[in-house]
Amino acid sequence: MPFTLQGEIYLKNGKIIDFTEKEGYIKIINKDTEYLFEDAYAYPGFCDHHGHITGLGRSLSMINFAECNSAEECCEKAKNSNQNFNDWIIGYGWNHENWTNKKLPDKTIIDYYFPDNPAYFIRIDGHTAWVNSKALKLAGIGSNPKSPSGGNILQDDSGTPTGILIDNAMDLVNSLIPRLTENNIESFILKAVDELVKFGITEVDDMDVDPVYLNIFKNLDDTKQLKIKVNSYVKAQNDEYLKTNIKPERFNNLGIRGIKFYSDGALGSYGAAMIKPYSDNKMSSGLLLISRSDFFEKCKIGINSGFSIATHAIGDLANRLVIDVYSNLLEEYPEISSRLRIEHAQIVHPDDQEKIKFLADKGQKIIASVQPVHCISDAKMARKRLGRRTRYSYPWKSLQDNGAILLFGSDFPIESPDPIIGIHSLLNRIPISEKKRWFPGETLSLEEALKGYNSNFEINQCNRLNLIRKNDPADLTILDKNLFSLESRNIRAAKVIATFVNGKKVY
Repeated sequence: MPFTLQGEIYLKNGKIIDFTEKEGYIKIINKDTEYLFEDAYAYPGFCDHHGHITGLGRSLSMINFAECNSAEECCEKAKNSNQNFNDWIIGYGWNHENWTNKKLPDKTIIDYYFPDNPAYFIRIDGHTAWVNSKALKLAGIGSNPKSPSGGNILQDDSGTPTGILIDNAMDLVNSLIPRLTENNIESFILKAVDELVKFGITEVDDMDVDPVYLNIFKNLDDTKQLKIKVNSYVKAQNDEYLKTNIKPERFNNLGIRGIKFYSDGALGSYGAAMIKPYSDNKMSSGLLLISRSDFFEKCKIGINSGFSIATHAIGDLANRLVIDVYSNLLEEYPEISSRLRIEHAQIVHPDDQEKIKFLADKGQKIIASVQPVHCISDAKMARKRLGRRTRYSYPWKSLQDNGAILLFGSDFPIESPDPIIGIHSLLNRIPISEKKRWFPGETLSLEEALKGYNSNFEINQCNRLNLIRKNDPADLTILDKNLFSLESRNIRAAKVIATFVNGKKVY
C-alpha cells in the first residue's frame, strides 16, 4: 500500500480493484480504456481542504490586482480593462503590504478614476473593501458613520469615511451590488473546476457556500458536469442555511457536509482578533465577529442537525474563543470532535494549544485546517503585526504534537490552489523573497504533508493513511516526479501530468 506508485493500476466502477508495482511508468487500466504515462508516478488524489470554488471562478472573471504595486496601478488597470458589472467597477486581489507605499489606500484616487460609477475593490484576503465616494453615497455612509457590529468603517480625523470597509462593514456596499445570475454562478463553478484539475486536485472542501448556490452545484452534479468531488460548508454566520431546507447528505460528486462561521477577520487588515494590541498598531486588537454565547448556541443547532462545524479563526483571541466553545460542546457531545474544525488556526497561544492537548488526551481530537502558503506569503507582514507572538504563529508541528488533526488547503483564490506549493511550504517554511526557514521547528515531513492533502479522508472516521489501496475510489494524481526522491527545496519542480476522479481522466 504505497504512498506513491509506478506500475499498473486496475479500475472498475470508479474504484481501484488491484495494482502491480513496476518501474518506469504508470498505466491506468479501465474496462474500455488504458492510459500510459512514461516516467510518471501515481499519488492519491489531492484534496484542497479549504477553498472557495465560486470565488475562484469569479476571480478569474474579474479585474485582478494581485500583481499591482500601487493604488494608482490598480485604478489604471481597472480603467483600462473597460469591465463593469451593471455599471459597478469590481476588482479583486489588491494587497497594500506589497506596495511601495504600504498604507491602506483611500477613496481620493479611486474617485479620480471613477467619479460616476460605484467602485468596489476587494483586498486579497477578502476581508476589506476599498470603495469610492459614489459607492459610499449609495450605501448612505456619510460623515461620522457608526460602524456595524463586527465591522469597521475607517474614518479620517474629521470623521470622513476614507473608503476602507473592514469585515461586516463591507456588507453595507456589497449588498447593493446586483445579484449574480444562475448562469454567472454556473460559469464560475465550471471555470474554477477546470482550473483546479490542472493542479491534480480531485476534491475540495468548499467553504462559506451561499445556500442558494447549492441547486446550481446539484444540477451540475446530476448532469455529470461537476468533474471533482465537492464537500460544501454552507454560510451560517447569519443563519443563512436555516432559511433553506438543506441537510447533510451525499449525492454523486457533491456533498453537503457542514456549516461555516467566522470568529474574526484577517491579519493584513488588522481584523484578526488578538488578546493584546497589534505590535504595529497599538490602537487596535482586531475584531471578534461573533459573541461566545451566540456562537455556542448556533453550533448546537448545527450539530443537532448533523452538520460539521468549520470556524474561521486567525488571531489568538479568536482561536481561544473557538477552542473554548468547542471544549464546551464536547462536554455535551463527546463523540463529535472529528466534526469540529478550526479554519486557519494561524496564531494559537500556547495556553490554548494545551487545551487542544487536553482534549486529544481524552480521545477528542479536533481538526485544524491550515493553509501553508499563508505562512510564506504573510511572514513579512506577520512579523510587523505580531512582534514576539510570531513564535506561536502558523504552529503546524505544535498543533500536531498537541493532538490536532491537520488538514491542508490553500484558501484559493486568496492563494494559488497548487498543492505542490503548499507541500513545499510545509517542508521548508521559507518566506517569499527570503532564503532562510522561518521557525523551522514547525516544518513537517513529506509523509505528513501528503496525509493532510489526502482526498480519501473520511471526516467521521479520521482515516488518514493516504495510501493507494484496493477498493478506494480511483481518485489519482499523476506527477512527473517521485516527491520522495527530491530534496525538500526542489519539491516545486514536480508537475501534474494527469488527474483522475472516480477513474475518469479529467485532466
